[in-house]
Amino acid sequence: MDIIILGPVSQACMKLEQAIVKTVVKLGIDAHIMHNMDESEQRKYEELEPPILLINNQVVCSGHVPDQTEIESLLQEHVE
Repeated sequence: MDIIILGPVSQACMKLEQAIVKTVVKLGIDAHIMHNMDESEQRKYEELEPPILLINNQVVCSGHVPDQTEIESLLQEHVE
């Protein structure tokens, strides 16, 4: 599973990244996690508010940091 947090260095993006790492470990999911701060990549999603969460190149959440239950659900939906 490829997980990308797209957005600038901010409290929201860092909080989301930490929550994703914690949940991946908790669920035992094999995942590659990356925080992409590249502005050119962010412009591709300029209609969305950061942090933007992509799982396997699909936008699953934007504009807020989901709670633990929502993160678990999002990850479990995309387990291959």
